[in-house]
Amino acid sequence: MHPYVEDEETLERVFINMDSRVLLDYKSDQSGEEGIQIAGNRYLHSVYFHTLFLFTITKNRSYQL
Repeated sequence: MHPYVEDEETLERVFINMDSRVLLDYKSDQSGEEGIQIAGNRYLHSVYFHTLFLFTITKNRSYQL
């Protein structure tokens, strides 16, 4: 995961590595195409919202980005 910040106030993009070992291990435990898709979506949402949370904390506490 890598946040891309254009200026100090705006989070432009979040790059998420969808080939991570954690996701691949989790997908291997799932059965069927639907289970694999749900696992991928769940991972994507989890990492994305975690990144937004960390960005907000960083911005509110005036840390350097």
